[in-house]
This record gives sequence, structure tokens and C-alpha cells, in this order.
Amino acid sequence: MYIPGVGLTGFSTTGWLLAEYPVDDDYYTTIVRWLSQAWTAVVAFVKENFDASVKFIKENFPAVLAWLNGAFEYLSQPIKGHPHASLIISAFIFLGPQILLLPLIILHAVFILIFAAIGFGARGIVGGSPAAQYQALYYGGNTPAGSLFAIFQSIGMKYHAVTLSHWILACIRLLAGGIFVYVAVGLIHGW
Repeated sequence: MYIPGVGLTGFSTTGWLLAEYPVDDDYYTTIVRWLSQAWTAVVAFVKENFDASVKFIKENFPAVLAWLNGAFEYLSQPIKGHPHASLIISAFIFLGPQILLLPLIILHAVFILIFAAIGFGARGIVGGSPAAQYQALYYGGNTPAGSLFAIFQSIGMKYHAVTLSHWILACIRLLAGGIFVYVAVGLIHGW
């Protein structure tokens, strides 16, 4: 602790407190020295623990890998035992309720492709497209709100994005997609 006119005092001889620095140092020099020693200690701590972690991984990785292989084989037995059911269930999980709406999804995709071909893109009107020519010819720089053209522009911009509601659901769907691919490849190549 620094008391003006008295000098620096502290309770440690390790350099962590300000006691070991000369009394005539200014605050800046004292703080820089302390931060330098603190940084050196942090780097030494991280290096020591990193080396121990690397050593642990080198020693135990083969055992962990063998355990993961055994767990994978154990968990894939029901999938291999009932590949068609696994394929259907994983497809339903991966695609979600949209699988029941597949005809509408296909129609929607065709609709969006038509909009994109006309020139209503995800970032607005595509330059040089028929939509851009129509806008320049009939509206210029003033497209009226609520017009059919403005509605088409909004549809083109909003419905290009594919979103998922939560990252956990995204992980579950990706896992189901992986199972679907695993089973499909297994069925094609014959287990």
C-alpha cells in the first residue's frame, strides 16, 4: 500500500505487492513492473497446465478412442438391426413436421425460384433483371408502399432465409441427418 511521504509498504516478498519496488518510482513504473510480473506468472501457469494437459491427452487418448469406438458400435446396433425404421424416423426428425407439408414446400420453392428469376432477390431488386426494368419504367425511384410490386419485393427478401428456432433443435436435427446418411449409406452398401 502506498502512503504519500512514507514510501511503499507491503506484506509479501514475492513481488506481488508493491513492497519490493523502490520508493522513488512513480505510479506508472510501479504498475508496469507489477503487471509484467503478473503476466509472467499467468503465462507460466498456463504453460505448466497446458503441458500437463497435452501429456494427459497423449497418455489417455488411445483408451478414450477405444471407448468411443465401442460406444459407437453399441449405439449403432439398433440402427443396424432396424435400418428401414431408423431411416424413416431420422428423416422425420431431420425434416421435422415439414415432411408432411412436402408438396407445399416444393411449391413454395418453385414460387421462390420464379421470384428470383424475375429479379426479386434476398437483398432486394436484382440489377438488370426484369423486375428492375419494370421498376425503372413504371415507378422510377418511388415505389408506392402496399403496391403489388412492393409486396413481391418484400416476399423475395423475407423468404430466402432458412432459420431454426434454437441451437439445441439444430443439433438434434443435424444428428438425425447424420443418422439418416449413415443408415442410407449402410443400406446402399449392404451391412
